[in-house]
Amino acid sequence: MKNPTLSVLLLSTALVGCSSGLPDKPGPAIDVYPVHSSLSLQTDAKQVTQAQHSLEQFLVQQHHQLTTQNSVLYWSTKAGERFALKAEKQLCKLGVAPESVRVEKMPAGFGQHFDFKIEIVAHRVVVPLCDAVNISQFSQESNGCVSESLRWQSMVNPQKMLTNHPIASPEMAVGE
Repeated sequence: MKNPTLSVLLLSTALVGCSSGLPDKPGPAIDVYPVHSSLSLQTDAKQVTQAQHSLEQFLVQQHHQLTTQNSVLYWSTKAGERFALKAEKQLCKLGVAPESVRVEKMPAGFGQHFDFKIEIVAHRVVVPLCDAVNISQFSQESNGCVSESLRWQSMVNPQKMLTNHPIASPEMAVGE
């Protein structure tokens, strides 16, 4: 190639011909909301059997959430502490991982008329409605977010995908 102008022209034509011309598609806007499930009980000597029955019903209803999410057992009295430790053992027997259960003293001014509380924090993903990709229409902006939306909805712990976000830290998510 003796003519550099011709070389540059051929090279630029080849590069432009290989580009798609489509702008990058932005991902869908994802919202992750914490969903709290809790049960507060009185565990004094008069009501301990009723409290145990209520706890067992709650554990059956929330079994899937307990096995996949973190939970906290709060107590405020000695009877509540004994009940919380028994509940922790019961959760371990049901297959809940010990590292996903915390036993803590209830903060002051937090549910004063109950001496035991179990709380589960699950995270729900809300994604936009979007249509499937239509291959007969070229360069449509709103199409193609179905797979990304389904991927986010299928996550067990979507909050772990969020960095530097208040609900990504377990301290913020569990104690709210």
